[in-house]
Amino acid sequence: MLSVSSECSRLRLEPQTRLSDLLRVRAEPPIRPKKRLKRDKPEPLAVPDSPNETWSMDFMADQLADSRSIRTQNVLDDFNREGLCIDVDFSLPAERVVRSLNQIIEWRGQPRAIRVDNGPEYVSGTLMDKCRNPR
Repeated sequence: MLSVSSECSRLRLEPQTRLSDLLRVRAEPPIRPKKRLKRDKPEPLAVPDSPNETWSMDFMADQLADSRSIRTQNVLDDFNREGLCIDVDFSLPAERVVRSLNQIIEWRGQPRAIRVDNGPEYVSGTLMDKCRNPR
């Protein structure tokens, strides 16, 4: 640490200048973080009263040891958290997703609702047609 006298002589300041004055003058203006927007708390997810009321469907991605990417489609029953289907492949086109849903519906019956996130996977016209015309 430099003493006040050596710091003052190096910068050619008068001896009565204190180190705290020097630091205050040379300090940059403080950086203030941006204010966060306060959001409303989301409504808690409704827990179904019986099986087959609500299913949740989501996609996940992972990578193999040889750097190839894989995708999984997961379908869960929200009542008892039962895994109804897990499809794994390098690519999961919309036709395959619809085929998986049809197989689950034949096995378990049709749910009242399927909960999905806002991901781009659900934009497919094939999947939207399946949702509009379940049979």
